[in-house]
Amino acid sequence: MKDQVVAISIDKIQTALFEVIKSGTQEKQTNSGTLRSIMAASRKISGDFYRDVGIEGDAGEFAGKVKEILLQCSGVCIFTTTCAEDEISKRLKRLFAKFYRESGGKLILKYVLFTEDVSTGNGKLKAIQNSKELLKSKACMNQVVKENQEILFQFLEYHEEDISAQNEEGGAFVQTINDLRASEQKSNENKQDKGSFRIVVIKADLDGMGSAFQKIQDFEVYQKVSSILNQYISMEYLEEKVRGFQINNSEFKVYPLYVAGDDIFFAVGMENLIEGINLCKWIVKELNSAIEDTVGTASFNKLTLSIGLDFAFNREPIRYYFARVEDQLKKAKKAKALNKAERKRLVARICINDVVYYDVKREEKPKKKKDESDVPKWEHVIHGLKVVKRAEKEGIEVTAFLYELLRKLKVREEDPTGIIHSNLVLYHLLPQYLDDPCKGKRKAELLLLENILSFISFGKKNKTKELNFDQTSCTKLVKYISLLLLLCDTRFNIREAEKSQVKYDKEKMKKVFKRPLRYLYKNSLYELWVKSGVERSLAEAMRDIFVNKAFYTNPNPNKDSSVEVYQTLQITNSMFMRFKRFDMDIDAAAVMITALNPKTEEDYLKEEEERKCTQPPGNLYFREKDFKSTAAKSGLWKKEYVDALMIFYRFNRAKIHYLSTK
Repeated sequence: MKDQVVAISIDKIQTALFEVIKSGTQEKQTNSGTLRSIMAASRKISGDFYRDVGIEGDAGEFAGKVKEILLQCSGVCIFTTTCAEDEISKRLKRLFAKFYRESGGKLILKYVLFTEDVSTGNGKLKAIQNSKELLKSKACMNQVVKENQEILFQFLEYHEEDISAQNEEGGAFVQTINDLRASEQKSNENKQDKGSFRIVVIKADLDGMGSAFQKIQDFEVYQKVSSILNQYISMEYLEEKVRGFQINNSEFKVYPLYVAGDDIFFAVGMENLIEGINLCKWIVKELNSAIEDTVGTASFNKLTLSIGLDFAFNREPIRYYFARVEDQLKKAKKAKALNKAERKRLVARICINDVVYYDVKREEKPKKKKDESDVPKWEHVIHGLKVVKRAEKEGIEVTAFLYELLRKLKVREEDPTGIIHSNLVLYHLLPQYLDDPCKGKRKAELLLLENILSFISFGKKNKTKELNFDQTSCTKLVKYISLLLLLCDTRFNIREAEKSQVKYDKEKMKKVFKRPLRYLYKNSLYELWVKSGVERSLAEAMRDIFVNKAFYTNPNPNKDSSVEVYQTLQITNSMFMRFKRFDMDIDAAAVMITALNPKTEEDYLKEEEERKCTQPPGNLYFREKDFKSTAAKSGLWKKEYVDALMIFYRFNRAKIHYLSTK
């Protein structure tokens, strides 16, 4: 026997919320008033909807007439009813008119009515799937418009409801946007501030919900998963989790905007950005656990998050950053997929300032080293923030260092070779505290440099990662450094459990020297010049006069059998400066280099003959005639080339010093 199936959905929920913001009067455009308006609209969509329909409570249109609820989730309900077809149509029209009038035309109900045998699980699942397809069809909207054209094509007088007391006192949420201000900020407020402070708007969305539900072939599983989603993605559950977070952090304050369906949307103070993201991740973690415990992973894949964030001031009208955070969320959702191994461990994609960071769960006991995708990782940001805090604690002027790095990254001189820009950045990233008596300071600097360099290091599968200074990489690094500067505020909240996780890996710190040396050797002293028109053989010959890549056998049998080193001439920092002061005169440079490098070819060959295979090779001998000839023919002896050489030599000496003293 077939039953009458009714499916109702609220159309354009996000549009409706945005309309609440845009249509507010100038008086209500203060953030507190506007946010309460959004709360009211959110509750209308996620809570009042079911009561108005009648599947909850006893006052709705179909109250007492609902035979069985097939699906109930945010903005959608599907049920069977004992009403006759004509009676159903009348009730649906009344319901449509109620929502349309009360929302001032912002909310439109879409509905369909059909018959289906729902006596079995398969029949119920079929009814749900048919309902969703019909609700999405153009025919559905056309029919709704036709049946309700009288109300749709008349002017409405919209009376905004009183929402001044929507946010109940005594709960875990704050009452207004201004209440997000940290206690420390309140005590330090001065007349110039006038109560202005930074906030973060966070909007999260569950990934792949539609496709996940389409794969479900069992009605009970479908209903159980829907029920779990309603429970965990709700304003009530958000408040419960916020209250839990506040046990460990009394300054964690949240202003909720909209939580229902697959959306989590709220605002926090700037100092609680990380906690805000952790809140979203924790909710989804518990949601996945509940689904796994109820229906198992075979029936429903693990859900991940896309998160968009936007920074603003509390006094900025929310209609501005509402659109911006939505844009960040879209970029997170469109971000490219990870490799297969990492995809299974993906937790969230977080978009901040147009850069998408991937939050990938670490393997507890990795069997072997696996290739990682060349994408920004959220773990890198958290690690960077901890490293910054540690460097500041050791007395390093991190803020000044990062601001100067930002300035150099943004320099766009006329640079046909691409060397000027990389020289500026790499010179700034030379270690300065290798000789500092404080061991903690030496380690903190290397940790900071490694974190920055690794952000612009890329490598294909099974290949060593290399530095990249192209426009895209540098733009991402600028945004990452800007984020670190924003987060390294002394007020920023890092839990004690997270502070202790900064580890100093001696082997990993070698990358601070190796990656710049490889980049300079391959690019700044060779490839970039070839691309600018220098003959390949001349570029290579010029480089070989000053640098030679060599290898020797590692005396430690437990480590790599071959050790890579660079042979160089004896050239001091002051000599590089004098080269430029003498207007890059080739003959003058040759005289200075010869004076400090008396070794002959015969001496060099004798050293090589006597050297043991487990010993590193010595310095090069200076080939004066080759230098003069190659420098003149190639035109390479210019300031940019000398700067690249100087930086290479300094990194090489710093590497030798580090390996000899670590």
